[in-house]
Amino acid sequence: MNTEKYQTLYQFLSGYFHQDWPEEFGTVEEVIKAFIINEPEVIRRKAHSELEHLIYDIGNRKVDQTILDELGCYYNPEVDGVTILDWLQFLCSKLA
Repeated sequence: MNTEKYQTLYQFLSGYFHQDWPEEFGTVEEVIKAFIINEPEVIRRKAHSELEHLIYDIGNRKVDQTILDELGCYYNPEVDGVTILDWLQFLCSKLA
């Protein structure tokens, strides 16, 4: 994957869903809330736009944790019974 195409998304996922995110935030929802509260609107909108493009690029094909690893994300939604694509769509809806 070309992470340059998703620079803001990379900054969001690696900066907020880092190795210690469970200790710092507790829940996925709290991570998202912190991002929305702490980052300027323009950054949130850019991350949302990049998420939309990523979801479009993925299409209907099955993706694995590698895609999140490449974006610096230390959260695996499949542990919570959610597919990666479904989680990306959820995340996109939260940033809208």
